[in-house]
Order: sequence, then structure tokens, then C-alpha cells
Amino acid sequence: MLQSFRVTRLAWGSLVVMAAVALTAGRVGLGEDEPSTKKSAKKAEAAKDDAKPPEAKKKPKPKEVKGRLPAYYGEVVDQKQRDAIYAIQAEYAPKIDALKAQLDALEKERDEKVAAVLTEEQVKKVEALKEAAKAKRSEAKEAPAKPKAKSPPKPKED
Repeated sequence: MLQSFRVTRLAWGSLVVMAAVALTAGRVGLGEDEPSTKKSAKKAEAAKDDAKPPEAKKKPKPKEVKGRLPAYYGEVVDQKQRDAIYAIQAEYAPKIDALKAQLDALEKERDEKVAAVLTEEQVKKVEALKEAAKAKRSEAKEAPAKPKAKSPPKPKED
């Protein structure tokens, strides 16, 4: 029960943080009275559709999304409760997806502004450091894992 509570609390905490970041930036369009947000979203969609070839403009049929029960719920809920939980998840999924997209956009914008602070030489050095780290990671993946050496047991003191 405690584990489930922690997982649920963590999930809600993450959602609250994402919402707070989005609200702080003043870009959340959760209300129905947010015309500027809806217009910009529609413009972005229209721009995406214009860039696609005519065959790609066809919208795929929406898949029926079946939710996922929180940890340990599967053993205690009946089918009616399960369906209610899935409906709640389906209700919140688009809102959460929109917040995640806004968070991604904010992070990208932030990263661009942070990078703009650097000089051209510093940017080149950062890129070189990133490449070195990438190479090191790929080497570590290719190399066989070394077994950890066990330390000898500590003597008991009486």
C-alpha cells in the first residue's frame, strides 16, 4: 500500500510541477476562454499540414486508448471500476499531453537562450565535450561488463 501511495504521489507531483512550469510561463490553454492559445495551436497545426504531402494529410483513425491501472489496482477493482478509471485517464490524457508538449517547448526555448549566452568558442568546446561523452558511453556499451570485486567480510568485534 505504501509503495502504491509513493508511486501515485510521485506521478501527481510530476504533473503538478509540469502544470506549475506551464502556468508560470503563462502559456497554458486549459480554459475554454483562451483564444490566443487555441489560435496559435491551430496555426501550428495548419503549418504542419501545409508542409506534408497530400497523402500524409489524411488523419489516421484514432486508436481506442485503453488505460493502465495504477500499481496493485488490478487485484482489487471490478470491471465497472476499471472502466471508470480508464475513462478518467482518457479524459486527462490530452491535457497531460498538451502540458508535456508545452514543457518540451519551454525547455527547448530555455536551452536555446542558455546556449546564446556562450561565445562561439565556448559553444565549440561544449560540442566537443558532448562528443567525447557520447564516445565514452558507446565504448562502455561495447565493452563487456566487469564483475564487481567483493570486499572481504569485516571481522566481528566482541
